[in-house]
Amino acid sequence: MMQNAKIFWMILMAFALGLYILGLGLWIFSPVRWVGAALVLGILFLHICELKTALRIGRKKNLPDTHIWLMTLAFGFTWWLPLEKGVFVS
Repeated sequence: MMQNAKIFWMILMAFALGLYILGLGLWIFSPVRWVGAALVLGILFLHICELKTALRIGRKKNLPDTHIWLMTLAFGFTWWLPLEKGVFVS
C-alpha cells in the first residue's frame, strides 16, 4: 500500500516545504506580496492547529516536544501521520 511507503511520505514532505518556499518567494519577490504572506501564514496556521495531535503522537514515541513542534510546523500531517502508522521510526 502506498501510504506505508517512506518515499510516498517523503515526497509529500517535500511538497510541504515547497509550499513554504513558494510562499516566501511570492512574499519577497512578487508584486502581489499579500498572496505569498497569506500562503505562508495559512500553512503555519494549519500546522499550529495540528500540534495537539502531533504532541500526543510524538510523546507516545518518546520524542522531545521541541522536535515535535519543529517537525509539525515544517511538515504538518505529512510528518506525524506516518510516525503514528510506524512508517517513520522515531
